[in-house]
Amino acid sequence: MAQARFCMECGNELPEEAKFCPSCGTQVAAPPEPAEPEEAAPEAPPIPAELRERYETARKELRGDRREVVVLFADVVGFTSMAESMDAEDVSMTMQGWLGELSEVVYRYEGYVDKYIGDAIMALFGAPVAHEDDPERAVHAALEMESAAEKWGGGGPDSPTLRIGLNLGDVVAAHLGDDQRMQYTAMGDAVNVASRLESEAEPGTVLISDPLKRRVEGAFETSEVEPLQVKGKSRPLKAHRVVARRAVREAKRGPSETPFVDREQELAAIGSLLSGLGEPRTQEAEAAPALLVEGDTGTGKSRLMREALARAGGEVRTIETFFSPFALPGALSPATELFRRVAAGEAASATGDGAPTGGAALVDRALELLGEDADDHRPGVLGLALQADPEADVEAPPEIDPERARQNRWLALAALLSRASEAEQPIALVFEDLHWAEEAARELIAFLLSSLARSRAGLLLTTRAVGEEDWLPESVDRLPLEPLEDEDAKALLGDIYRELPLEVRRDLLSRSQGNPLYLVELSSALSESVEDPAEAAVPGSLQAILRSRIDRLSGPVEYLLQMAAVLGIRFPTALLERMYGLEPRTMTFEASLNVLEDSGFLEPAEDGGEQAHRFRHTLARDVTYNGLLRRVRKVLHESAATLGEEHFEERIAEQAPFFAHHYWEA
Repeated sequence: MAQARFCMECGNELPEEAKFCPSCGTQVAAPPEPAEPEEAAPEAPPIPAELRERYETARKELRGDRREVVVLFADVVGFTSMAESMDAEDVSMTMQGWLGELSEVVYRYEGYVDKYIGDAIMALFGAPVAHEDDPERAVHAALEMESAAEKWGGGGPDSPTLRIGLNLGDVVAAHLGDDQRMQYTAMGDAVNVASRLESEAEPGTVLISDPLKRRVEGAFETSEVEPLQVKGKSRPLKAHRVVARRAVREAKRGPSETPFVDREQELAAIGSLLSGLGEPRTQEAEAAPALLVEGDTGTGKSRLMREALARAGGEVRTIETFFSPFALPGALSPATELFRRVAAGEAASATGDGAPTGGAALVDRALELLGEDADDHRPGVLGLALQADPEADVEAPPEIDPERARQNRWLALAALLSRASEAEQPIALVFEDLHWAEEAARELIAFLLSSLARSRAGLLLTTRAVGEEDWLPESVDRLPLEPLEDEDAKALLGDIYRELPLEVRRDLLSRSQGNPLYLVELSSALSESVEDPAEAAVPGSLQAILRSRIDRLSGPVEYLLQMAAVLGIRFPTALLERMYGLEPRTMTFEASLNVLEDSGFLEPAEDGGEQAHRFRHTLARDVTYNGLLRRVRKVLHESAATLGEEHFEERIAEQAPFFAHHYWEA
């Protein structure tokens, strides 16, 4: 039966053959030609059953990966003698409470409790989820554990204590067990070394390995101990006792501080802001001068700031604040830390060090600086002083609504900064690592931008979140840091580069892709592997950065990334899609591929006219590939070769190197 037609003008039903509407005379449009049925895309042949079975077996036999982790062992010392006079139930409850305290510390720094062994605990930092600063997190956790243990048993001379050992190294982290019980754990020599360090540590101390010390020396003071002769090791083991946290994290420097290259335009932009702080500000100004330096990890944001501030000399007073992905014990809020610095004076501004200043002295100094406005801001000053020093002998501010109390504190801080910039020197507030700032810190920065509009103060900010800090007002200028050109990269390394063999130089420039941090770290690794630079391991510091990004991917997306890593730096997109068929389709290939593109792992490319993809960074491919367990890696190479025979059916001979590589690795 033909479908009824209606006039588009009056809505009257039309006779089947009508060319004009009999009611209103409007010409009737010709009916559309029937559309040609779309030809269905040919279905891809099914994955060979035996290949899928081998892949699934390899995944199930050992679910895990290879990765660098920090292993922590903490053992309660002196509890056995204490437990002799206790009932078994009381012993269990006491130990349960202590181990619970230690576990809470591990979780606070986003580590993983691997197991409890009697009165000891084993924890991992870097598995199952990695962070780029896992070495620092682990040592912070160890020191906090020691602080917690000081309160056990009343804190007397006979009270139990802790001894802790930590080691950084490569492990296989996997789920072990049977159908009844599975446990995630780490295996490898790195675990054994951590256990040996713990047994050699003095009660109440933290002992760390030399590789870990080299990674955290900017954040902690350490003292080398006599080399340890430990069971199972032919050579003495270098170890270090952790003395204390550093007041301010020292800048991480490469081998023999590299020269500062390129970045002249960026230096000029920062220099212009700094020099302009001393000039009178108009009453119409709505925001303080501010500049946001944007760049990926390792592009040199902190180094750029150091150089720019050094060139400004003593003309500008600098107050720096660093945001952290985790809260350190005793850390002050950004507003309180700024108050402490500005009220303590010049000596404590740039570094946060200087003579200790109690809360009462801070109040006196702040009120003196505020002058005639002191009474107006007294409640805010008192509130800030008590946050900086809760034991301070100062009067408590009047009890009011928490939101109003915070407003009073921030108004007092802004007034102090403004007065200090007028009475002394212009002030540059430097906020580093803005991508880790919490909501309250962001609100504070936005408040200061408007409150300091007519003062002689400005803000310098750094972030990795390129183009994402959209909460900042448009008045904040943005300064992106681009990768270095090859000539600048060579100049950065200087003699280090010139001393490397030609082939190693090429590999260095290719793998680092103009990232200053990657250049410095890789140059050291490559110089030690000159016989085969392609096999040089990715330095641990870079592994941590990239592994932390990989671990944020969902399961199907990470599996797709692993398959891409097996295929190589550049590969046909259609072949990657065929390999993705090995996985149960909980997420479409297109959706998973889009995530990898948006996350900066892969990007579209062309290969002889064929649609292809490639890794945006060679090192991301290396870390992904090296993290695969050997049995999974072999099956994926076999899959690449087998499915490649279908894909390259017309070009088998031409693709001989492809097949030789994958069949050999399989």
